[in-house]
Amino acid sequence: MKKLLRNVVHDLAFTLILGAAAAIAALVVFTVIGTVAGGFQLRPGLVTARGGLLVLGSLCLFVCAGMLLRPKTGEKWTKSPAWRKRLQCFGLTGVSAVIGAELIAAASILDYWLYFV
Repeated sequence: MKKLLRNVVHDLAFTLILGAAAAIAALVVFTVIGTVAGGFQLRPGLVTARGGLLVLGSLCLFVCAGMLLRPKTGEKWTKSPAWRKRLQCFGLTGVSAVIGAELIAAASILDYWLYFV
């Protein structure tokens, strides 16, 4: 039981770090695109980044829901030693759900920062 809990905490921490890296990368890319398109002003870039993060997070959760509905025959590569070296308990569905939720949380934090700070 202790090993299972340790594996779940490890997988969750690794997935949260992976999601934070994805959110930061998407934030930078969308901010640069929005800043260039908005006349080199930061606020339109941040608004574009917020929208892009929301779309990416929603698409990620939509794909996760689709993976829950399909049969489990296509996840052979998640049982590979390379996958199991990093993640012992989580499958592709769990990883995509956490990353999608983290992208939406990053967009929510950015939205709060844009309108209240």
